[in-house]
Formats: sequence, C-alpha cells, structure tokens
Amino acid sequence: MIGKRGPARSTVLPLAAFLLIAFGFTWSYNALYELLLDARLSGTTPGRVVPYFGAWGPLIAVAVVLRTSSVSVADWYDRQIRFRNPPESYLLALVLPNAVQAVTTFVYLWAGVPVEFSFPLVNFVLVFVFTLLLLGALEEFGWRGFLQPYLQERWGALPAALAVGVLWGVWHLPPLLAGDLGGMDPTLFLVHLLPMSVVMAWLYNSSSGVVPVMVFHAAHNAPGRFSTPTGTVPPGVSEVTYPAYTVAWILVGVAFVAY
Repeated sequence: MIGKRGPARSTVLPLAAFLLIAFGFTWSYNALYELLLDARLSGTTPGRVVPYFGAWGPLIAVAVVLRTSSVSVADWYDRQIRFRNPPESYLLALVLPNAVQAVTTFVYLWAGVPVEFSFPLVNFVLVFVFTLLLLGALEEFGWRGFLQPYLQERWGALPAALAVGVLWGVWHLPPLLAGDLGGMDPTLFLVHLLPMSVVMAWLYNSSSGVVPVMVFHAAHNAPGRFSTPTGTVPPGVSEVTYPAYTVAWILVGVAFVAY
C-alpha cells in the first residue's frame, strides 16, 4: 500500500485537537438534534436531511486546526479539491461500493427468494449529489485529507488506515446506537468500516486530493440496491445480508492490502 506524506509536525496542532473538535461538534450536534428537533421533524423531509449536518465535524476540525498553524486554509483546501485524476480512480469510486452492495442480491438468490432487478437511478443521483456537496462526503477532508496523511507519516499507510477506520467508526456511534443509520448492527457496521478505510486510503494515496474519495463516500451512501425481494423471505435470510456485506468488504480490503 503506497503512502503519501502528510503535513509537517510543526504546521498542525496536536492530533488531539482535531479529534476533540471533530467529535465534539458532531456529537454535540447529534445530541441537540435529538433533544430539540427530532420530535418535530420526524417523518418530514427536513427530518431526513437535517440530522446529517453533524457530518461537518471533521471538515470544521481541519479548518480550525489549520487556522491555528502556519498553513493557509485556502491553499490547503485548494490542494485537496483537484479534479484531474485518472479516470479509473473515479470509476473505482463509483462502481466498487455498488458492486459490494450487490452481495445482498446474491444472498437472496442463494436462498431461492425471487427478486425484481432494478436500479434506483433517480434516487441514487439525488442522494449522491446531495451527499457529495453537503453531507457525508465532506467528512473526507478530515478523515482522508488530514488524518490519514498525518498518521501515515508516522506509522505507515496501512496502520494509519486501520486507525482512521477505528476513529471513524467510533465517531458514528451516537446515531448508530440511536438507530438513525437504518438500524444497522453496530458491531458489523464498525467492522465493515475498517476494510473500507483501507480501500479509501489506497484511493486517496493514488489520487491528487480528496475528490475521488468523496465520490466513493457518496456512492457508498447512495441507495444502490440492485434488487428487491418479491417473494416470501425465509426466516433468517434478511439477517444474513448485512454479515455477507461485511465479509465482502473484508475480502475487498484484503485484496487491496495484497495489491
């Protein structure tokens, strides 16, 4: 796994500053939303969007940390927002998350469940664009744009990617435990983020800036399900889909490490 050098030690505040701000903003936002707005917005269109603005935590943390250093915030973001990357970087970022998502279809077919094949293109595009420009993809300025190179300069690319994956997972805990992430199993969610973090670190280190990684994040969050069960789903089959999805990401992560 190739690595990219991060900022010099003297140009950023300690790692603790970034984590304190990223976690502090997001967790505080989540708590305030649950206390003040959740009951009012539940079931409404704003209620499907407003909870996720807490994802700006890592983005804000980077800006604050850089502002207290000798690094120009504008110049740093300019270096991160570079669109001239190999086409295969964008192709991988768009295709791989949806290809892994297709594992759920194979689980249903293996169990003999009839499925209707489709792809929610309109919904995919809407969620993809919104996530890319305003929501979860903006996290990548912090996780991959700042934290990954900061840690891999000291530890190497793979240990840094795994460390970022752990921190990334813990950062998601409040909405995860509250059931705001689609009722995902917390343990499997945290486990599948580790190989995903390895893949995203590889993509970041193989690109210029964070744009391909942001595309990857947006494609992962968008509704890319390829099929819908149309028959009776036997007991226990639905419970197998997410573990299968997690195993698929582990295999993909191992493949990237080997590569």
